[in-house]
Amino acid sequence: MVDLPVSGKKFTWFSADGRSMSRSDRFLLSDGIIDNWKATGQWVGDRDISDHCP
Repeated sequence: MVDLPVSGKKFTWFSADGRSMSRSDRFLLSDGIIDNWKATGQWVGDRDISDHCP
């Protein structure tokens, strides 16, 4: 398992009022997935219909 670096948004979850925030600490992937997908890191995108950022 490999912990890939994260870029993009600082937090991955926001409360409805925006005063509470948190982030996922780890994104663990196997070597096989990293090789097959050419993964070099994880990107935290914009929040859409969920209270979590993808």
